[in-house]
Amino acid sequence: MTQSILTAKEINYLKTGLTAKQSQSLFRKWSQLPRKTRVSFPDFEKTAYPMIGGNGAVVVLWAGMHLAIETDGYTHS
Repeated sequence: MTQSILTAKEINYLKTGLTAKQSQSLFRKWSQLPRKTRVSFPDFEKTAYPMIGGNGAVVVLWAGMHLAIETDGYTHS
């Protein structure tokens, strides 16, 4: 029997439920928030939740609006 080894991308997805591109987009949006009022990035990342019928897309509340982040990192409101 052969043993499969997970890539770093697969490990990140299993830990957070996000693709690497989604995590990068979340970081970009987090870094655009004012430093004085933003939470830590890991705490912000935890607020992302799956979008119903979104084929892997997640939704996050950012600057008073909901943003959808597709699996390829494309972000839209």
